[in-house]
Amino acid sequence: MTSPLPSSPTPPVPVTLDQALTLVQVNAWLPAKTFDKVREDIQKVSGADGRALLAHLIQANLLSKENASDLKGLMQHQATLPQFTFLKKLGAGGMGTVYLVQAGTSEDGHLLALKTINARLQGYEDFVGRFQRETTALAGLVHPHIATVMTSGESHGVCFMAMEYIDGPSLATLVTDAKVLPEVYVLNIMAQVADGLAYVYHAAKLVHRDIKPENILVVRAKDVGESFPLGDMAKLIDFGLVKPSDETDDLHLTQTGMTIGTPLYMSPEQIRGEELDCRSDIYGLAATMYHLLTGVTPFTGNSPGAIMSAHLTQPAPDPGDRVPGLHAMTRQLVMTGMAKKTDERFLTHEGFIAAIKAVLLDLTGKQGTVPRLLRKPLVLKNVKKKVASDTPPLPFSPSDAKSASGSVHNEAANKPTVLMAEMEPLSTRIANKHRHMHTTSEKTGETSGNQVVVMPALGNQVHHRRQGVPSPEAQPVARTASEMLRQVCTDRVEKLRRQHHPDQTPIPDEVTTGEVPSAIFHEDPKRIVGIGLAPWLVLAGSVLLLISYLALSMVGVVG
Repeated sequence: MTSPLPSSPTPPVPVTLDQALTLVQVNAWLPAKTFDKVREDIQKVSGADGRALLAHLIQANLLSKENASDLKGLMQHQATLPQFTFLKKLGAGGMGTVYLVQAGTSEDGHLLALKTINARLQGYEDFVGRFQRETTALAGLVHPHIATVMTSGESHGVCFMAMEYIDGPSLATLVTDAKVLPEVYVLNIMAQVADGLAYVYHAAKLVHRDIKPENILVVRAKDVGESFPLGDMAKLIDFGLVKPSDETDDLHLTQTGMTIGTPLYMSPEQIRGEELDCRSDIYGLAATMYHLLTGVTPFTGNSPGAIMSAHLTQPAPDPGDRVPGLHAMTRQLVMTGMAKKTDERFLTHEGFIAAIKAVLLDLTGKQGTVPRLLRKPLVLKNVKKKVASDTPPLPFSPSDAKSASGSVHNEAANKPTVLMAEMEPLSTRIANKHRHMHTTSEKTGETSGNQVVVMPALGNQVHHRRQGVPSPEAQPVARTASEMLRQVCTDRVEKLRRQHHPDQTPIPDEVTTGEVPSAIFHEDPKRIVGIGLAPWLVLAGSVLLLISYLALSMVGVVG
């Protein structure tokens, strides 16, 4: 570890009693009557300051441990950063703590969100130096979708960064309350965030590296009745992990967990500590989109290591598995953004934005109208994991979406895409239900005029029953289904043969080829099907007994 940075020579200014009382009042840690009584009692103590007030509150059991810790932290930062007036703690994370402050010491100062770096990180001179350089570069950037960084620096050994205060909820709060967010709303917000990231990347070549719902705040107009108005404005915050795109992570800092982002949304190359560019942030945007659309993170695990391993090895999940109503282009947009290889993702933020606009255009009927968000999406809770397969064909490719002017929408996007993983459960069910195979026309040399040779209900296939072949549009899907079902049938028949006739020769090829997948579709209409002689003999005997009984009854009546 490098030596700690030297502290400022001027000692911190102790917090006054009035400043400490203001902190207690602003945070509403005490009821009004109790606060007035405490203020009256503490003012009677000669020379009382903030530390005396804290000790009095703890001794009288008037503050919880958490509130006492927060008050202590506020007073410490107020002493070390006297150029700001601290009001309350907004949140804390692995990198530092964020406070609501006022610029200057007067009450008319505008509000700021001030982030202080954790003490354990301030001993790393390289880390602090880079943090200061990049936050200084951010201070000169202004964009409607990023929180403007006002100033940054170091005072009495405390590194800080002050940015504009956004008075609005985060996307993490919205998705926690609503479980899932509407598709159009998510697409609109993500396009705004990508626009802000593109501005920062082109202006200063900086990569955010910590894209997540907690770092995206929403500015909403007052008196809006809708839960998710499309007029909401996204603001990206917390640039504490930014770094130049041509700079790799310091190995020691990465190993100690000091410069990595949030594992739930982290790109594979960031986990490996490789050189990063804008495509790493695109991965974070796509992972965030998945969470907002489905209510769960793309990968889960019992530890950060397990989650990072999933990002490195497991294929990008399809959000449509959990929310079937999602547009096919939205599903593929998320999976493209989360591709393992950077070259298979969108190559620029502009390409990502262009793809979102293409989806929105398709969703709104290409007429410029905006659908009203009246219903929450249907979410499937119990989703079975699919067999890993290749990424499905996209209606747009990363190379087609290099710029906002590039067209990423084509006619293929309007056609339904049937994945192999979607066909497999249906094929398996049919094979299990009709596992007794029959040799039909191929064995006898006869052909049925109404024979169907493709599986039903796979996508939007069109069946030509008279010709016995699928339509040209259905041929690729039919071939894929036939190949999958052939293997299932072969394995099933071979297993039955080994169980019941282990000494016999293998099943003939015409049975195991899978060309006859089901007796339902291949029953020979000329085949004579009977029920045997025994039922007829039983029926005849019953008739004779009935006649005999009636005859005896008639004789008895005559006699």
